[in-house]
Amino acid sequence: LNANKREALLSFAFEEGEGGIKNLAKVINKEGVTDKEIRSKFLEYDVAFDKKLGRKRHWKSIQDRRREELKIYFKK
Repeated sequence: LNANKREALLSFAFEEGEGGIKNLAKVINKEGVTDKEIRSKFLEYDVAFDKKLGRKRHWKSIQDRRREELKIYFKK
C-alpha cells in the first residue's frame, strides 16, 4: 500500500473497527476489483446508532468522512 491508501484505511479502521476493515479488505483484495466497487464499499459504512430514534441511520458527518477517506485513498 502507498502512504495515501494506508492513511485512508487507518482512518476507516479507527472509526469502523475490526469487522468493518475486514469487510472492506475483502473487497479491496478481490482479484479484478474496480475503483467503483471500492468506493461503493467505503460508502456503505455511513450509518450509526441514533439514540433519539432508537435505530441506526445514515449520518451526513460519517458520509463526509468516508468521502474524505476516499479522496485520500485514490490520491496519486
